[in-house]
Amino acid sequence: QKELSKSGGNYLKLKEGDTKFRIVSDPIQGWEGWQDNKPVRRTLDNTFTADEKKALDSNDNGKPKLKEFVACAVWDYEDAKVKVLSLTQASIIRAISEYTSDSDFGDPQEYDLKISRKGAGLETEYTVKALPPRPLVPDVEQAVKETKVNLDALFENGDPFAA
Repeated sequence: QKELSKSGGNYLKLKEGDTKFRIVSDPIQGWEGWQDNKPVRRTLDNTFTADEKKALDSNDNGKPKLKEFVACAVWDYEDAKVKVLSLTQASIIRAISEYTSDSDFGDPQEYDLKISRKGAGLETEYTVKALPPRPLVPDVEQAVKETKVNLDALFENGDPFAA
């Protein structure tokens, strides 16, 4: 029996208002589409076949909704546990990438990030803030070490937390 977290499972959802987390793994990236309400993912160098693209949910114009995604393990401060954060929002990915290449911040595993979400649907706006670099507290560091996350399982629609 898995303990359900306050905000829903092993994936970090960006809720209305602020979501604070620490990236605790190297990221993976690839392509993501949707079929039968489930994500279908491929590595960047392993794209979808023509038949797979047809089977994916398509936009109103009939083109498949393939998006680039980035996923990583994160420490969710609200639920005090390791989760997977999967992002397709280019503005968020770009902002985190800018902090990563900024010499005042660098490796995002060295500082917390706070994403503020306002609005809904097509009107949703995200703001990404990096907080001053500081080490993880020992309890959190221990929990992160003890939690095994296999991000590559996302490419097989598997559970990244499965033993």
